[in-house]
Amino acid sequence: MTDDNEKKGTDNRGEDGGVFDVEIGPGADLRDLDMAGEDFNKEDLHGADFTSSDLEGATFDGADLTEAILDDCDLEKVSFRKAILERASLFSADLEQADLRGANLRGANLQDADLEQANLQGADLRDANLQDADLERANLRGANLRGANLADADLERADLTRADLTGAMLVDADLERAILVDAILEKASLAEADLSRANLTRTNLRHTTLDEASFRKAILKDTDFTGATPQPDLDNRRT
Repeated sequence: MTDDNEKKGTDNRGEDGGVFDVEIGPGADLRDLDMAGEDFNKEDLHGADFTSSDLEGATFDGADLTEAILDDCDLEKVSFRKAILERASLFSADLEQADLRGANLRGANLQDADLEQANLQGADLRDANLQDADLERANLRGANLRGANLADADLERADLTRADLTGAMLVDADLERAILVDAILEKASLAEADLSRANLTRTNLRHTTLDEASFRKAILKDTDFTGATPQPDLDNRRT
């Protein structure tokens, strides 16, 4: 362990095989480096720039990555449990099977990110940008997605049980076979969204926008459509 008053250093091997030392700390320049498997647990990395770095399998549990830049990073199977990623940029990052349980991603930019099978249970994603993100089979149980932008996102087979999507933007999102049991989507926009075969048991869809949304073969047991516009044509949802 390093002293709390010192910046942590890590050895990195360049293409020529030489080893160079990099200082780790707030605002650090960590672009284009191979740091796969490194331990950054509880580190202060506020504003650090990791653009295009290989961090596969690294751990950032409890780390402060507020406003950090992780664009185009390989973050496959990385652990961010209870990490602070508020207003961080993860544009087009590979987060497949990443562990983000309890992470603070409020206002983070995850546009075009690959979050397939990622674990985001209980994560704070308020006002996050997830436009065009791949969240297929992701675990979003109990996640806070109030005001999040999920337009054109792939949420096929994602688990959104008890998730809060109040006021979220889900225009043209793919929610086929998604689990939305006890989820809150009040005042969300679901125009042109595909909810085919989704489980919407006890889902709150009060005052949602549903223009051209598809509920084909969806499970709509005790689903609340109060004030939704337009009201869905449930008679034809099995066609």
